[in-house]
Amino acid sequence: MAPKNEDDQEKRLRLAKELLQVFMMERIAYLSATLLAVAFLLGTAVLLLYQQSYAMAIGMFGASGVIVYSIGQLLRMWNQVLSLIFGPLPGVKQ
Repeated sequence: MAPKNEDDQEKRLRLAKELLQVFMMERIAYLSATLLAVAFLLGTAVLLLYQQSYAMAIGMFGASGVIVYSIGQLLRMWNQVLSLIFGPLPGVKQ
């Protein structure tokens, strides 16, 4: 019979794998949005350098906002998954 500690670790690992499967589409969507926004941001920066048109700088603000939002959502999702697996950290407000 395996010690209780190993059983607990196996349960946590199984739970982590299940949660990764549940959040798969959401993770792909946020990562895709982030990659598209980074590509748009870099494309806009290159056009600004070549055309010296500062009116296109507005596009950079939109792309950077999408990047910040999607990365924030991914980090929030991972925080929730880890809190479910390992429990909340003592002294950290949820």
